[in-house]
Amino acid sequence: FYAFTGSDDEISTPENVFKLYEQCPAKVKALWVAPNSDHSNIIFNYTDQYFSNIYLFLNSTLTDK
Repeated sequence: FYAFTGSDDEISTPENVFKLYEQCPAKVKALWVAPNSDHSNIIFNYTDQYFSNIYLFLNSTLTDK
């Protein structure tokens, strides 16, 4: 389970995403709150970190069994 949101996201608020993260029983999970971002500009504000986080999560999911 990989959850991400922007600190200024009003659609998927950080509070709601954190609740989902906490309730998720997945063995491997990650949460990222992108600073100073809303729902639609995370990828533009943090392009490298966005893809790096996804890569790291997928890599940990595939290698942690």
